[in-house]
Amino acid sequence: TAADLSELMAVRAACPDLPLFVGSGVNPENAAQYLAHCDGLIVGSYLKQEGHWTNPLDEQRIKKLLAVM
Repeated sequence: TAADLSELMAVRAACPDLPLFVGSGVNPENAAQYLAHCDGLIVGSYLKQEGHWTNPLDEQRIKKLLAVM
């Protein structure tokens, strides 16, 4: 499940000096929005083949995510 952008913004406003990372549901469609309000992203299953954490890494998914960052 993707992190809620409004919650992310509220946490950033409440703790502007602390490092803030998003680690849930990061994908090419939301990565840029998240990065506008946090310090980094933790990406896991999106980078795997078919988006499942037990599968091998998917080079095309990796390239797609990096292209929007």
